[in-house]
Amino acid sequence: KRKSGDPYITHPLAVTTILAELGMDPATLMAGLLHDTVEDTEYGLDTLKREFGDQVALLVDGVTKLDKVKFGEAAQAETVRKMVVAMAKDPRVLVIKLADRLHNMRTMRYLKREKQEKKA
Repeated sequence: KRKSGDPYITHPLAVTTILAELGMDPATLMAGLLHDTVEDTEYGLDTLKREFGDQVALLVDGVTKLDKVKFGEAAQAETVRKMVVAMAKDPRVLVIKLADRLHNMRTMRYLKREKQEKKA
């Protein structure tokens, strides 16, 4: 469940809806649905690659690596470097990540004030 009390599936569906509204291709839409699976479940990248193909796996892996980026002044250069590397491999990775962040920002009201300020 999400902090809002909504079922978890609402987040990947919302991210995928944002991507669809942008006119993204089917592989990007699939990666949007699956973007948190490797990080948040036992579902591994090898299984994802076998079941959804190399392209979707590459996108999900790129988003997962961006999720590991730490934010803050000290980490800013490293953040930018990782984003550039991800975009160089496939710019759709950053589009998925931005859709993910957008949905998280839209639902921040369910977080504690301190966490809202940190994420903002």
